[in-house]
Amino acid sequence: SPYIRRQPHIYTPEQVRLMMKRSRQLPHRDSYAALRSQTFETMIGLAFCTGLRPAEVCKLRLVDFDPRARTIVITQTKFSPQRVLPLHSTVVRALERYLKARRRIIPFGDHFFVGRCGGPLTPKKINKPFHSLVRGIEPNGARPMVRFGDLRHTFATRMISGWSRQGKPVPHYLVLLSRYMGHKKFNATWWYISPDCSSLKSAMLLFRQFQQNQTTNDSTL
Repeated sequence: SPYIRRQPHIYTPEQVRLMMKRSRQLPHRDSYAALRSQTFETMIGLAFCTGLRPAEVCKLRLVDFDPRARTIVITQTKFSPQRVLPLHSTVVRALERYLKARRRIIPFGDHFFVGRCGGPLTPKKINKPFHSLVRGIEPNGARPMVRFGDLRHTFATRMISGWSRQGKPVPHYLVLLSRYMGHKKFNATWWYISPDCSSLKSAMLLFRQFQQNQTTNDSTL
């Protein structure tokens, strides 16, 4: 593709904890303000643990969360097929805590994360409050400011880097990651392997070999 993407910021776990701590410290002028604090803390934690797109976090509905099955359903979009994502038990508990507060303070509306009137949030609406949570965090990517969407890149990069260091079958895991993140084309996962990051070099080489093998197999069909 001729489109050149700018290198994203990769958050450290310490930076994510700082953002979540600052979320809890947002002013609590009324009950909704208290919910807003919990909303941002939970949204940040969910994006960090699942790699959801900002729009997918905002569009999540109450019926999409199944605490018993420990899953959330991500509805189909023009960019991604519908998928069901398994959640860690700690993520399930965090979502249940938020849901309890959300139903108590705003007991109406279909969306999981809501604004003051129970309407859905949007990536644009969360930008301004989010900027106050990331103040002082120096970007390590090519953009002048860190973004909520960088949590998605952080999730993927951390997963691939961990598999590479542990000697896991990276090409196989990348196929699973591609499906988990909702990529229509497998090559979209390539974006998350940076040749400039030493911890990902072995993953990059394995991925390249896998791509070449796939191309060879396709040509013989």
